[in-house]
Amino acid sequence: MFQISKPITAAAPEITYRLTPGVLKTFADPGKGFLTFDQFVTIVQWYRDTHYAPDHVEGFADAVGRDYMVWTRSATSSYFRHVFPDALTSDFTIGFSIPSLDSRAWFPLEVRMYDGQELVFQHVQKLVMERKVKDRFVLSSWQKVPPIREFLLSQCPFV
Repeated sequence: MFQISKPITAAAPEITYRLTPGVLKTFADPGKGFLTFDQFVTIVQWYRDTHYAPDHVEGFADAVGRDYMVWTRSATSSYFRHVFPDALTSDFTIGFSIPSLDSRAWFPLEVRMYDGQELVFQHVQKLVMERKVKDRFVLSSWQKVPPIREFLLSQCPFV
């Protein structure tokens, strides 16, 4: 279940999900006591594609890949400390926000993972859209895909 809240580290509204220690452990490699750098990005992608987008963009699960596609053009990650799943005693939070809509060609997605008040990982993606036109996908503005446009405008406080 998700929650909408004011994030710890940003001004934009944030949609958050709780990750129990058991859930975090499912992303870890057997035999390694800590989450590796790439596993943080895997968690972000999993929650973005499995929960965040389908929960909030009307018809996403049916339309993505058929009517339009969303893909990551670039991404930047910042790691603030190691996470040892076996040593965790409390839940983590993963939060998604749209900090701005300055471009029609792409939009940013900012993702933060934190344990209580401590930021553990931050990931910023530049996402682009393709719409199906006739029988092929072509680059498109996010504004031309109504369910994406409606969601982004509802989430960005700076438009």
